[in-house]
Amino acid sequence: MKYLITSLCIATLVLQGCASTKKGGGMPDWVNGNSAQYPTTAFLIGRGEHSSQAMARDRARADLAKIFEVAIQEQSTDIVKYSSQKIGKDTIEQLESEASRDISTRTEQVVKGVEINDIWQDPKTKVFHALATINRMQASSRLREQINQLDGQTGSYLSKARSSNDLITKIGLATRAVSTQIERDSSQRILKIIDRSGVGVPPSYNLGQLISDRDNLVKRLRISARASRDDLGDAERIVAGALARVGFSHSQNEQALYVLDVQAEMQPVEDRAGWFWVRGMLDINLMDSKTNESHGSHRWEIKASGQTVASAKKRAQNQIDEFLKNELKQTIISFGMPE
Repeated sequence: MKYLITSLCIATLVLQGCASTKKGGGMPDWVNGNSAQYPTTAFLIGRGEHSSQAMARDRARADLAKIFEVAIQEQSTDIVKYSSQKIGKDTIEQLESEASRDISTRTEQVVKGVEINDIWQDPKTKVFHALATINRMQASSRLREQINQLDGQTGSYLSKARSSNDLITKIGLATRAVSTQIERDSSQRILKIIDRSGVGVPPSYNLGQLISDRDNLVKRLRISARASRDDLGDAERIVAGALARVGFSHSQNEQALYVLDVQAEMQPVEDRAGWFWVRGMLDINLMDSKTNESHGSHRWEIKASGQTVASAKKRAQNQIDEFLKNELKQTIISFGMPE
């Protein structure tokens, strides 16, 4: 899986002072070779050139970004390695997407935080040359601090999950621990590029095991569907089918731990120039099957049309089914996640 370049929250990274444009004089050593002022042992360096000074600056930042892109691709034992944990397909795809997005965001932030340290204009060609650097020590220190914070947050989530007696809360906290370690993994990848040792901060938690533990909790989740309002018709059956697809339904020999109450509230059908419009809301509310305590709710807006009332309602039902197919599992899991 190809990861986009990203960086860690170092948008605030203050590197060297503002660059000044130098015209004429001798060519700086960094234009075509190593820099005595910015040695590679202490800095990551990017160079750019263009007839426009602004474009030269952008190209220098882009040149720095390539270092992350190439290095991360070379590291790539990626998040896909967690497929060896025998996790369901949907979960793996979600993890890959989440990890890719996180690495992308972080690298972009790092590169945006870079300041141009030097600019030189060739007196003959009038081409501008720009130098961008990242101070390895400063960036490494900030990354290590963030990694330690993320490990601390993970430990807190896991501790709360173990002490909770509510399954939804356990799943939410375990999911938050997984997300935090994915974020940590992104920071670690970037740190290994910046830190010349290439080691970074050894992980305190096994991400694959955290994912496996979380998914084992999810397998215990049993939910029944109930429609307390159904203006559209078939809402309870559609929701029950969606619960079964994601593995939350229960057999006749099992007692559901939770009830997913469904309310499909539709406005009167509108006739507009021969097209019938169905509009309304689908609300779900996850409740404890014994106490009726609510664990969370969510709402989707429904809007569909057809050349007959029946076809419009059918399309609205299909829209509900599509929403639930794509979002129900993560929505229910999010009910247990801390803010």
